Parts: sequence; structure tokens; C-alpha cells
Amino acid sequence: MKRKKTLIILCALLVLIIGGIVIVNAVEKHVESISTIDEVVYAADAESLTEIKWTFEDKTLDFVKTDDVWTYSGDDSFPVDQEEISYLIENFAEVHASFIIEDVEDYSQYGLDDPEAEITFVTSDGETTLSCGTFSTMDSKRYISINGGTVYLIDDDIEEYLSSEKDDYLDNDEIPYYQQIESVELTGDSNLSLIYEEDATYDYTTSYNYYLKDGDTYLPLSDSFVTSFLGYFTHITFSDYVTYCVTDEELSNWGFDAPSLTIHVKGYGYDTDFTDDNDLGEEEDHYLYFKKIDDETIYLRVDESKIIYSYTAEDYETLTGYDYESLRPTAVVDISASQVQTITASIDSDQYIIDAETIDDIVTYTVNGYEIEGSTIVSDITSLSVKEFDSTKAPGTEEFSVTIVLNDEANTSLAISLYRVDGDSCLVTLNGETLGLVDRSQMSTLKEDFITTMLNLGKESTDEADQEISD
Repeated sequence: MKRKKTLIILCALLVLIIGGIVIVNAVEKHVESISTIDEVVYAADAESLTEIKWTFEDKTLDFVKTDDVWTYSGDDSFPVDQEEISYLIENFAEVHASFIIEDVEDYSQYGLDDPEAEITFVTSDGETTLSCGTFSTMDSKRYISINGGTVYLIDDDIEEYLSSEKDDYLDNDEIPYYQQIESVELTGDSNLSLIYEEDATYDYTTSYNYYLKDGDTYLPLSDSFVTSFLGYFTHITFSDYVTYCVTDEELSNWGFDAPSLTIHVKGYGYDTDFTDDNDLGEEEDHYLYFKKIDDETIYLRVDESKIIYSYTAEDYETLTGYDYESLRPTAVVDISASQVQTITASIDSDQYIIDAETIDDIVTYTVNGYEIEGSTIVSDITSLSVKEFDSTKAPGTEEFSVTIVLNDEANTSLAISLYRVDGDSCLVTLNGETLGLVDRSQMSTLKEDFITTMLNLGKESTDEADQEISD
């Protein structure tokens, strides 16, 4: 009986051993079906494709091509970004694999029993579906299967080129990144006319490039302020649309038969065909139409587009708040040392005239034949900056005044007067025109440096003479 029991146990062990050998052989056979390769396992042909559809993040997108134009299946009014679809296809032009796994029995170990994404390419010859599984633990490459059969380990993760959002493929409007803006015209809630002109002779200086056109008058503007101003409508990211299929008949319903603000921008965009950064591309002009419905609702339309976007009320308020005062330069005068011919100012009842002569870009300053260090005074003058424009303030007690005559053909005269306001500010006028407030410290520095220079006039020569007598 004991021998019989032992025999049964031995038989059971033999069965287990044989089963183990079978399992090991099966595993070895599976491992042997994995091979290294170096080949393109799928190549999307843009010309032959008639449809692309995919499911990703529980959403399905479907695009159909007719007469070489891609449309969204079921919604022909959706403006498809043709370049975006072309870019998508390019990323599937060569799907390269480094491993092939054949005779797969368990797709779950590769995450392909429930793929993260599936994309189908359709041609007149049929369709090919690529299913995206998980990543390999060894080298973090993604498993894919083609038409639910052979599994590959691919080098480039194709899933990262997919989006589940239809709006990512919408052909949004855009304003070009202008290399040079030539003119900007605002009408409606804001009325401004700006032009760009290098080396213009509208003023005593050519330091400015942008000008406000007011009738026949051209007023210089700050380049940096204008650049900030332009950014509110030239750097818009067009994405927050409210409709992408407005008809001409519906425009009045949105209020665009009478826009609240119209902006006409004309200029030159970058031309990638040019190798010289100074070359301008073709001139472009665009219209932006804004409709303010209420304090919180602003709509925007570009040119003749069928897309209407929302625009933030904050940006609209800032945009329409710009005027000449907020765009003009803050410098009281904008001159270089080489432009100066004379600088005149009075101390008590005595008038002092500084003569300036420029030879080979070196400026020499003299007063009554005595050479002085006048660059500090010129620097003080050019540092005068308006911190608050206000042409309505009446001048009070004058604290200091200085007149600069330039060495241009017109011998342009720039008369600056500074008046007491309080302990922090002075009122500044230029050629009798009230500009606004400057920091009192700027006036004090200019006045003190001028007085110090004049009171020390000839002191260096006297000191040298005394030294000679002493010797």
C-alpha cells in the first residue's frame, strides 16, 4: 500500500515536470519570435490618402480629402488647417521599427488589447490601422500593431502627434509677424493715425521712427511705447473663437455692420526666401474689426474671415486707452552732443554761453575762451524726462531755464524752462509749450552742475598760475 502511494506521488511529480518542460518550451518559442529589425513598417503617402481618422483620449476625429482639400467629416463648414493635417501626415511618412514580435497570442502584455490610440489611413486600395500600446520597460519605446496583427517596437512615438481636440486643426486667422509696420489707422472708440518713417525731417531730431499724423502735422512717438501698443493687436493668439462659420447675412447680428473699433494695419512681413535680414517681404495690409457688446463682451473679426473670436475686455480697454500722451517720448529733448552749437543759461543776472565745437566726433566746450567739461551739462539736459504729461498746468515761479541752439541748417533753438511745483516735481516747458512734470531732482542736478561749472570758470588756469609763482 505504501509502495502504491509512493508510485502515485512519483507519477504526479512526473506530470508536473513534463508540464514545466512544456511551459518552458512555449516561453522559449515565444522569445524566439522576437527579432530585431531596422526597417520602415508603415509609410503614409500624402498623395494617395483620402481619409484619416483616429480615436484618442476617448474622442474620434475624422478628416476626408476631396480634390486635394481636407474637410472635417460631418461638418464641411469647419475650416480645416491644411498645413496642420499635412504636418500630421509627415510624421507618419516613415514609421520605423527596431523590433518585430510575430505570432502574438496575448496582446494585453503590450497594451494592445485596449489600445491608447488608433489611427486609420484610408486610400483607394484599402485602409491601414495603427494601434498604439504601452511602452517597453527596457528602452521606453512604444508597442504598436498594424491591422491588429504583428507587433512592433517603434523608435519614434507616433501617439505624441495626435490630438483629441478638433479645434487644434482649425484654420485660425493670423496677423503676420511684421518685420516693419508702415502705418496703423484706428477709427471708432479710438482715433489714431500712426506712420513709420526712418530719418524723417518732421522735427529737429531723426531719433524717432514712429509719428502721429494729425492733419498736416507729424508728432514724434516713442518706439518702445508704440511697440507695446502694437502688441495688443499684432500678437494676438487667435484661438478663442465663438463661431467659425458666420455668414455675410449674420454679420449684423454680431454687430459687425457697425464695428466699435476698426484697425487698418499695413506693413511688411518676413519673407523666408530672403537670406538678408534687411530684405523686406511683400507688403500686407489687414483689417481688424472689434465689436463691444458690453463691458465684458468684445468680439473680433479679421479681414473677411468667417471666424469670430472673443477679445478680452481688459485688453480692449487698454488698446482704446492709448492716445498721443501715452505714446509720445518722455524725453524733454532728444539730442546728441554733436548736435549742440551753444548752451545758454543765466545765474542771477549774469548770462553764460557755452560754445560747442565738434571735430572728428570729439566735442570741445568753451566759455569766453576757457575750456570746460560740458558733457555733464549736456547729459543733464538730455536726462530731463516727463513723468506726467499735463499741458493744462500754469507755470509758477521759474527755477531755472536753459536754451540750446543746434548746429543744423535752421539753427534750431530749444528753450527749456523749469518751474517750481512742490518738493518732488517741477513743471517743464519747451519753447513755451507746457509739457508736464519732471522730477525736481533732475532740475536740481542740471542747475547745480551748471552753476558749479560757471563759478569754477578759469579756476584751473588761476591755480596753474599760482603754482608757477609758488615755484
